[in-house]
Amino acid sequence: MKNIFQGVHNMKSGISIIIPNLNGEKVLPFCLRSLINQTLSKGNYEIIVIDNNSTDKSTQICETYSKLYKSPRIRCIKFSRNLGYGNAINIGAKYAQYKYILATNNDIIFHPFYLEVLLDTLEYVRSRMKNVVAAVGLHFYYPEVTCINSAGGLLSIVGGHYRYYGRCLGQSDFRNFMKQAVNKKKKKIFSLTGFGTGAALLIDRSIFMKIGGFYKLYFAGVEEFDLGLLLNLLGFRIIFVPTAVLFHRESFTFKRKGLNDTNKIKAYLPGNYIYVSTLIQGVDRIFAYLLLFSFSIFIFAFSLVKKDKNLSRSIIEVYRFITSDYFNKNLVARRAQFRITLHQYFETKKILKSLKMWKSPLAIIVDTFRSFLS
Repeated sequence: MKNIFQGVHNMKSGISIIIPNLNGEKVLPFCLRSLINQTLSKGNYEIIVIDNNSTDKSTQICETYSKLYKSPRIRCIKFSRNLGYGNAINIGAKYAQYKYILATNNDIIFHPFYLEVLLDTLEYVRSRMKNVVAAVGLHFYYPEVTCINSAGGLLSIVGGHYRYYGRCLGQSDFRNFMKQAVNKKKKKIFSLTGFGTGAALLIDRSIFMKIGGFYKLYFAGVEEFDLGLLLNLLGFRIIFVPTAVLFHRESFTFKRKGLNDTNKIKAYLPGNYIYVSTLIQGVDRIFAYLLLFSFSIFIFAFSLVKKDKNLSRSIIEVYRFITSDYFNKNLVARRAQFRITLHQYFETKKILKSLKMWKSPLAIIVDTFRSFLS
């Protein structure tokens, strides 16, 4: 493991925030304003917007903010095609000037203390635990601000699960939490977590680059689970910081939250197969394939009952893709890339169960079907 991390160079301390954007004119201004108004010193972070060929006014919005605000620096990089989430983050990381990158979305509103608290806590923990390389905060929904979107995550053989997903606090409990913990900038509160959600994952740029960033076959979805599992298998750890808070208008680009959506199925289901095919081993891999195939059959049957031809076609497209030569050649190459490095760490379930980061397949199935029907 040491060999692949040789040559890591030092960069100036701070955060490069990377925001993939696709037709986000309704949400991008709120995201940028919340970042401009952070309490972290303006010289300690930058904002990089990677535009995935938007057809609305979001590109102009980014350029306007870039001209208005010189600190933090805002860079707008536009591409002529949609690169997806993970690939946009990977490209943004190459442009990054700071030690850490924050992989995030355009539909986020950050609490003013988010960057300061998350960075201070991560660096405090890293001074004592060298294998901690990433951190994620407490994410509430927007506009249902008292309901939790994610509080770190647990992993399983088919993907991941957001901790406390959909759990809501009472108004008084929410106000007390914000007043006593967040607004007083209480720091150094953390716990280990299986993965950090892509809504706002802070990670050491050098480690992210050395392991190849988000894997290229992921278009949007599952890449956060994959990265979390890969980091844990390599001996690295991720922390959850409950006093770093943001508000997430989940699935703005997809337009709906649940999995009952053609575009989400085409993005997430292949991602789950990639995750299983490259990072899960032995009997668990066979079991995971069966679970994913069963879920596909359910979606197909559901589409027939609902007479939704687009949904049934999406399943057919998914299976054409995962049986294609392109898909399989890339999986073979990826397995070869990590075989030597990860072979001794591939007791996945044992490792993550010992860290209390592993969720049972049954619980994942229940959560997935609930999300699909929501």
